[in-house]
Amino acid sequence: MKTSARRAATVIIQILSLGIACLVGAAPASSSNVPLEVFAAHPEYEEIKLSPSGKYLAATFFNPEDVTESRLVVLDITDFSTTAVAHVRGNEFIANFFWANDERLIGQIAKKVGWQDEPFLTGDMVAMNWDGKKKRWIFGQRKTGGGRSVNGASVLSLLPDDNRKILIASNNYASRGGSYTEAIILDIYNGRERLLARGPARNAQLIADSKGGLRYAFASNPDADNANEIYKRVKDDWELVSSSPPSDGSVLPVGFTPDNELIYVIDNTDHDLETLKIINPKTGAETTVFQHERVDISSLEVSPKGAIVGVHTEPDYPLYTPIDTDSAFGSAVNRIHQTFKGYRVRISSATTDESMVTLSVESDVSPKVFFLYKVAKHQFVPIAKALPTVVPNDMAKMTPYNLTVRDGVQVPVYLTLPNTGSPPYPMVVMPHGGPHGVRDHWQYDPYVQMLASRGYAVIQVNFRGSGGYGRDFLFSGYGGWGLEMQDDLTDATLWAIDQEITDADSICIFGASYGGYASLMGAVKEPDLYACAIVYVGVYDLEMMLSKGDIPETQSGRNYLDQALGTDLQSIRERSPINSVDRLKAPVLIIHGAKDRRVPIEQAEALRSRLDDLNKEYEWLVKSGEGHGFYDKANRIELYEAVLKFLDQHL
Repeated sequence: MKTSARRAATVIIQILSLGIACLVGAAPASSSNVPLEVFAAHPEYEEIKLSPSGKYLAATFFNPEDVTESRLVVLDITDFSTTAVAHVRGNEFIANFFWANDERLIGQIAKKVGWQDEPFLTGDMVAMNWDGKKKRWIFGQRKTGGGRSVNGASVLSLLPDDNRKILIASNNYASRGGSYTEAIILDIYNGRERLLARGPARNAQLIADSKGGLRYAFASNPDADNANEIYKRVKDDWELVSSSPPSDGSVLPVGFTPDNELIYVIDNTDHDLETLKIINPKTGAETTVFQHERVDISSLEVSPKGAIVGVHTEPDYPLYTPIDTDSAFGSAVNRIHQTFKGYRVRISSATTDESMVTLSVESDVSPKVFFLYKVAKHQFVPIAKALPTVVPNDMAKMTPYNLTVRDGVQVPVYLTLPNTGSPPYPMVVMPHGGPHGVRDHWQYDPYVQMLASRGYAVIQVNFRGSGGYGRDFLFSGYGGWGLEMQDDLTDATLWAIDQEITDADSICIFGASYGGYASLMGAVKEPDLYACAIVYVGVYDLEMMLSKGDIPETQSGRNYLDQALGTDLQSIRERSPINSVDRLKAPVLIIHGAKDRRVPIEQAEALRSRLDDLNKEYEWLVKSGEGHGFYDKANRIELYEAVLKFLDQHL
């Protein structure tokens, strides 16, 4: 057995002896000077899934001593012995995997360049049997020797009537403008492909029913100003059902009822908030299934047979709402959520007979803990911890609030206070990246916990433009960079001062990506409010953003920039903080990765040059091998050390 595979099996076996309370943790009762290595660690486990019969477990395991090594490990469930291993090295890893049948396991390769980047699928797929035999590349550039340009592939159907084949959707999203998505029938043993259809628009998402019949396509069409378009499959062609501008919302097909007669959709065209509906495609009749009173739908809980049994939302804490407790699976899932009420719970797999389930549980103080759930016995068997060095009782609680800002808008925030000391605390305002459609969540955040462990309060603001709070809240952020979006951060900071959580001269603003923009913008727009600013892989010159980086390389990206920033060049220049640093009073720590493609290093260099011209105080931390956020563990520790030194000096 290879060393990392042996470690994976050993950790799983050892952890079986621990109880649920020990793994998930109770409310923090103490604080310690937790080593920075704990916060810099990468998760050892990303996912764990059962084979259809329940004979085997498969897990994606990362070597904690070498982040460039990831493995897909198969274990016999009776004794947790390793039966097979597939490994990938470098900045690529096995991100998604699934059991295509009870014998065959398929892994999808993804790449992550920077910490702030979402991993993206490369399109490569590797397949092997439970015992490691017949291992081969079945799709993507590794299969073709690099001759095929594919960087995205997703599974549309496991084709229940054919044990050898699956239906996938393939696209080259990284090409200029994207490409027309292809529906391909793929042999999971020999990699043979048969083209079934092409999508009706570039970058379209294809939707198949439970038997693998291609039924609908949804596109944010770059050739129509990113209009939301729905097509239905009519014989061997596509028919346009609807087209609307993004601001009008969308109707997104998300699946079919088990009999394939009715379709589930998430709709926010008639309402500000997303609504789950069932539509009869023959008659057009609609039935509303679920709508939360304050927030959008986060995700859906789906049975192995394709029925939606519950809905996840996050008004403040994670919330699960059952919509089917009559079926055996719906009842079992509801019992799971009742057991872990108040935690974030995600079901990752279930056996065909629905007798066993794998799931993960996490909270603000506990990263993911994986369990095997035996339905008949209502028994939870702990399997593994994603970050085993994190001790929940050493972490700080995160508390949600809703603030009313200057123009009467409700803005959600999360506040994390240190376990030691008493208010007023020195405080860090931490705006999230994105910014549009992204939001902060009640969850374990290594940056937040690192700061709290050193005595800093942290406030995270879901300023307007953030996702999850309705269409109006989302679109009110477009064109609001440096304006209302920034005012929301300012008002949350003033609220913390008014509540005596912090005092007026002990506040720093620290964010990454868009958060880096907002941090510098906050320091120049409110020069007396922040004692320091930390800008991490941020955008400082919006005019430069229009031409440099990977966003303007595609038509959809250029459409997004027009929507997010507007087209008035004078306004864009005025909302670029680099053009107002003469107002800056706070010292600045600039952090960047030299290989950043999303926000090129030229942004940081331009800011440094401008600060030099004005003789403004700043510090500089750039790593040559990093991208959009530091990924290497040693570099992240160095980042933490630099941030803490800077904060200690200025707060």
